[in-house]
Amino acid sequence: MKNTFRSLLWTLFAIIALNACKKSSSSPASNPPAIKNNLVYIYKTDSTDGVAFKSLLQLNGCSVALLDKSAAAAFNYTTYNMIIIGGNTDAVTLHDNWDTVTATVIKNSGKPCLLLNEGGLLFADAIKNTVGWGGCGESSLASFIVLQPNSSLYKQPKLISIPADSVLTIYSTPQNVESLYVNAPPMANVNLVGREGDTPSSKYYPITIEAAKYAVFGYYGNTNSMTATGKDFLVNLIYYVGNLAE
Repeated sequence: MKNTFRSLLWTLFAIIALNACKKSSSSPASNPPAIKNNLVYIYKTDSTDGVAFKSLLQLNGCSVALLDKSAAAAFNYTTYNMIIIGGNTDAVTLHDNWDTVTATVIKNSGKPCLLLNEGGLLFADAIKNTVGWGGCGESSLASFIVLQPNSSLYKQPKLISIPADSVLTIYSTPQNVESLYVNAPPMANVNLVGREGDTPSSKYYPITIEAAKYAVFGYYGNTNSMTATGKDFLVNLIYYVGNLAE
């Protein structure tokens, strides 16, 4: 009788354990984030940086369409919230590579833009922005000095803690960076977001926002080289300039 009862208990235990396993294996580890915003990332030939960018933003409520520059002039931007101009879309040795037609189509879409390093700055020159390649100097940095620590830029969708020295480290190692030279700030219609931190008197600014619509992020390193703080900052910058839904 004891053996029968014991056998019954073991059978019951096995059934419960089996059901628990089934439930566990069919349940996702975590819910994927809801996609609320659609971005388009323009690159030229090599989409490596675009793929890394896409992986980061998909984890943060944004879909990202990768678009080769050769198709950018004929693309319909209507359903997209924001346009990212990749760093490899142009090079200073090909200064006329941002043809007027393509640049004008993107500008006339009316969409806010994130302009990444060289290609982004040369695009800015093509549309006659104040902040462009011509006004920048190159250096190597892993961080920047936060100029407006109380800005909502550091509060949503990610809460970023600003160190006491205001130095925000966004890359694991120094990266090439293009920074706007400003002799005597402020500049009309240009928000100086981050300053180079090599000297207290530096007049170079790697991160700017023009006309509340064009953000320049001068660093060349792709998102896979960023610190966790750097990734959070880039996400926040995109949401801030793109006025995206959280």
